[in-house]
Amino acid sequence: MNILLCFLWLFSATLSAQQVKIIKGHVCVLSEDSIERSLPYASVVVLEGKDSAFVKGMASDANGSFKLEFIPQKRMEYLLRISYIGMSTIFRKLSRSSCGRGPALGSLSLNLKHTSPSFIVGRNPYAHSMSNST
Repeated sequence: MNILLCFLWLFSATLSAQQVKIIKGHVCVLSEDSIERSLPYASVVVLEGKDSAFVKGMASDANGSFKLEFIPQKRMEYLLRISYIGMSTIFRKLSRSSCGRGPALGSLSLNLKHTSPSFIVGRNPYAHSMSNST
């Protein structure tokens, strides 16, 4: 019984030693009249810096705000990717100071992508029937 209690104590001490990092911010878009407007439900993802492997992700809330918590590995660099359909994607390198318990990233503005319209053209094959002349 003492061995089990000792193991549980060591396990809980190990979990509490890991620092949970919090990233807070607000996603917005600059409108045509140069006013920042909240962008709800944008994709907010933390990626590993060396190979862009997925770490954790979420969507911003209805007001464009987000608060993402994750446990970083020692000596690992991270990227924050914010994206929304039809908007340019933002990548922000996360330093040790930017992922803390207090400081927020502030407003992150996405821009509209200026792309030419795409058209999909398909052909409908017509059926050709042949009469049976037997």
